[in-house]
Amino acid sequence: MPRPSKVSTEPDSVRPSALTNNNYVLYINSDGGVIYYSVEAGVHTEMWNTSLSVIVKCVRIDSNAQWLAVGHSSGALLISMSDQSISENISTITAVTSIDFDIDGDLWIGHSAEPRRAVEYRGNTTTAVETDQHFGGVKDLKVLSDGTVITAGNDKKIYIFDPDTLTTQSLTESNSIETMVFSDNEVYMFLTTSSGEVVRYFTSNWTATTLQVGGTTTRLTYSALSGNNSELYTGSNSFQKVWVIDPIAMTISEEIDATGTTIGAIRGERGELYVISAMNPNSLVRLFDIDSDEDGIVDSQDKFPYDSTQTSDDDGDGHGDNAGGNDGDHFPDNPTQWYDADGDGWGDNPNGTDYDAFPDNDQQHADSDGDGYGDNQSGQGADEFPDDVTQWIDTDNDGRGDNVNGTNGDSCPMVNGFSSKDRYGCPDYDGDGWSDPDVNWSFNYVQCTAEELNCADAFPNERTQWSDRDGDGYGDNGTGIQGDSCWTTHGNSTKIVERIVNSDGSTTWTTTAAYGCVDSDGDGYADYGDDFHEDATEFVDMDYDGIGHNRDYNDSNIAIQTFEQHCLINLDDDQGDCLAIRDVEYQEYRNTTTAAGDDPLGYTYWRTEQQGSETGADSKSTFDSAIEDVLTYGGFGFVGLTAAILLVSGIITMLRKRKAAKAFGNIKGFDPREAMEELTAEESGEAFTASGGVTDQEMWEDDIPDIELGSGDDADIVAEDEDGKELVDLGDDTKTLAEDASLEEMAGSISDTSEAAALEVPEDDDDSDDGEATKLEAQPTAQAPPEAPPLPASGLPDGWTEEQWRWYGAQWLKDNEGN
Repeated sequence: MPRPSKVSTEPDSVRPSALTNNNYVLYINSDGGVIYYSVEAGVHTEMWNTSLSVIVKCVRIDSNAQWLAVGHSSGALLISMSDQSISENISTITAVTSIDFDIDGDLWIGHSAEPRRAVEYRGNTTTAVETDQHFGGVKDLKVLSDGTVITAGNDKKIYIFDPDTLTTQSLTESNSIETMVFSDNEVYMFLTTSSGEVVRYFTSNWTATTLQVGGTTTRLTYSALSGNNSELYTGSNSFQKVWVIDPIAMTISEEIDATGTTIGAIRGERGELYVISAMNPNSLVRLFDIDSDEDGIVDSQDKFPYDSTQTSDDDGDGHGDNAGGNDGDHFPDNPTQWYDADGDGWGDNPNGTDYDAFPDNDQQHADSDGDGYGDNQSGQGADEFPDDVTQWIDTDNDGRGDNVNGTNGDSCPMVNGFSSKDRYGCPDYDGDGWSDPDVNWSFNYVQCTAEELNCADAFPNERTQWSDRDGDGYGDNGTGIQGDSCWTTHGNSTKIVERIVNSDGSTTWTTTAAYGCVDSDGDGYADYGDDFHEDATEFVDMDYDGIGHNRDYNDSNIAIQTFEQHCLINLDDDQGDCLAIRDVEYQEYRNTTTAAGDDPLGYTYWRTEQQGSETGADSKSTFDSAIEDVLTYGGFGFVGLTAAILLVSGIITMLRKRKAAKAFGNIKGFDPREAMEELTAEESGEAFTASGGVTDQEMWEDDIPDIELGSGDDADIVAEDEDGKELVDLGDDTKTLAEDASLEEMAGSISDTSEAAALEVPEDDDDSDDGEATKLEAQPTAQAPPEAPPLPASGLPDGWTEEQWRWYGAQWLKDNEGN
């Protein structure tokens, strides 16, 4: 059922009106006020308005809606719809009661008073073409598309005028004619009468059909066809109703109560009916609407005319404000949101404000990084990395996301780990950032070309090392433990000898750790500091004579390389072996005996034999003379000197035995590798000394002095450098006495006092009268064992001579008893 609503109210009554059929509405009040509306979805929007300042009698809009013709009490106006300007202003002597356009754009003006006919105007001037006169004047007129002019008069007559032939056809009604309208195709003409009749004529033959509306006293003062000619609207000034008639069936479709005199009606696109009612003192434009969904709100006022659960939409988003209704708006004040499937208070529209990124999860609504996991850490589907689109879960809780391809991805997502260099989140036992190797991730120095790329920790238990790019077992971190000094080259060195030239010009040798460099001879010393990098028994040559420290009898003197050279240069060395070397007769004896295929006697035995062959008298005379000199010049001082000699002799004997125990094979405590031993310093940088010189059987009777690495005969450890290395001072003649120091180091130039040693011939006595030296011979103080002890099952020990075995074999057997 249509329900009325007031669209607008205007002062005074609206006289004639013009309603367009293209979604526009125009109405004019009696004072010439004109308002033009657009109508869309039931909403009226004013397009323009103007005031004509005339008493309006009738209006008409041309078929193209470009011109508005207004008849008034003293003429007619032609107004542009585009800019509301007045194009033509026609003056007449009587009121214009009807008006229309012909096919040429000329105006036909009808008068109810003189001249009581319709007259054609072109511009402001009549063309002198006019219809027949109606008794009582013209009530209404219509110009058809073929130029025919139809006039209805107050005399109940209808004139059909042909302006070309100036002929007229006449029709007569039984009742007074009130209105006249034509269908768009001009097939039908509809008349309303003062007796409530609606008469339809076929224009082709002018036959009529009549419909009675209301009572016989009902004046149907208004009639109009809908835009598609499907409805005919008519109204009465006495019954205050509007009837909707089917023009084809000639039946009444609707009957609507409408207060006032109906002067206009039009159907909207949604089915609503606009009615203009003339009232005193106001005119109303009413919207007679339907309530399609019967929810009590007419369709024009109902935002949802076909949904009885919804009526309003305050935010205009197309969803009803009733959240419990169909398609209800859960956010009636937010035009960008309307639905909340999970009921968490956040809208489901992803393009709106405050949207729910998880419309089906009431525990999540935001996803800052857009990875599909919610920011609410305590909610279902939580994102443990809300600001990182590449990570969202951390199964092992080590702070690294499980997505290995994401930011800082966890390569071991199921194992808690804190590696951060080669890969993230894997076990790192030593905590250096490089992960421990496993079956799928190992260190392969052939593949690993960078410290931080795809290579596990080469030293998983050492936090200062992790990479070994040359694969030699020493870490590339030079500042770490056993750092590789040559990290691009595979090597097996552990140290290097460094020469340091001191400010005073002296030289100090130190050993420094140097891991992982090339060590060709495998002696532990890097080739780049090894004077003999192809000889594992040598590594340093302190006197630069080309002979290594271990083979050089005196590595501090370039002139002395062998014991023989030592003896020949140091003539004050009176140990037995030196005497043998310098004794030309003994050397001739050795050469002769050896050439004959015999074993020569040792120097002591040979010397004894030589002395035994001399005459006893000469020996005794010489000896007695010496005794007399001692008693004469020495006095009691001889006793003190004798005691000192015996004391020193005892010390020498003890040290020689210890030396002998170390110097020859298989005596307890002897290590044959000591003869080739390298420096004994620790790799932390302590200063070092050699373990001894080269020992052979020809040096048996006197020990070779220990070699101290220095520029002189010996060296002292005088200080430590900044790295804690002990420095060996080679710049002075200070001797450093080792545990197995030689006789010369202990007692200076004291002569050899071994049992077989001969006394050194003293230097020439400047006070002697004859200027000739007196040669003193020492008497043997011990006899050789009558026979050599039995040899061990393994035979004569390595490095021993038979003569040595005869003298010292018993001691060897005692020391090695049970071995």
